[in-house]
Amino acid sequence: MIPVIAGQTVETKLKTALASDEVNVSVSSMPGILLLFGEIDTIHATAKNGMLGNIRCSQLVLDGKNVQADLSSLDVKDGSAITAADSLTLTATITQDDLQKFLQEKLGKVENLTVTLRNDRAVANGEIKLLGKKADVTLEGIFFEENGMVYFKMTHLDIQNAVLGRAVVGNFFGDILVLDLHSLAFPAAIESVEQKDGYVVLKANHVEQSATQFFTK
Repeated sequence: MIPVIAGQTVETKLKTALASDEVNVSVSSMPGILLLFGEIDTIHATAKNGMLGNIRCSQLVLDGKNVQADLSSLDVKDGSAITAADSLTLTATITQDDLQKFLQEKLGKVENLTVTLRNDRAVANGEIKLLGKKADVTLEGIFFEENGMVYFKMTHLDIQNAVLGRAVVGNFFGDILVLDLHSLAFPAAIESVEQKDGYVVLKANHVEQSATQFFTK
C-alpha cells in the first residue's frame, strides 16, 4: 500500500502546484518503505492542462530515477522539494491554442487574436485600436531561452490601417516571459526548446545545486 499512498500524495501536491485537475503518478522503490522517507527509485507523472510558469500547457510529463524529495513540499515552488536525482526530466507541450490564450492575456490591447505555430515561428493576427480606429496587426515571434528563462520574443510586427497605412513598429510589445526555472520544484536547466508545426516542446533537467550556474543552459 505504501507506493499507492505515496503516489496519491504526489498527485495531490502536483495538482496544487500545476493547477491541474488531471494528474497521474506512478512511483516505486525497493523496499517500498523507502518512499515514506522520500527515496524514490522511479517516478512517472503526467498532467493535463497544467500551469508551468506563466503559461498553461496541454501536457506535462515528469520522469525521474533515484529521486530524493520532500513529498510534503512538492506544491511549494521554491526549488527545494526535490534535493537530488540521478535523472529528472520535465517535458512540457504547448499547443498553438495554449499560446493563443497566453498571448491574448498578455497582449490585452489586441483583439480577436488567432495564432498559428510553425516550426520556425509563431504568427498571430488580430486587431488593435489606433487613433480611434481599428487596424489589422500581424505579429511574428519565436521561443528562446536565456539564463534559465524562456521567453516569447517578437521578431516582426506589421500594422495596417486606413489612416496610418502600413507601419513596421519593431519590438513594440517586448519579450514576454513564459517560464522562470526558479518556479520549478527542483533546480533545473533548460535542455531544449523545440518549435514544431502546431506546438512547442520544452525540456528541463534537474541539476545539482552545487553547480555554479545551475539556472543557465
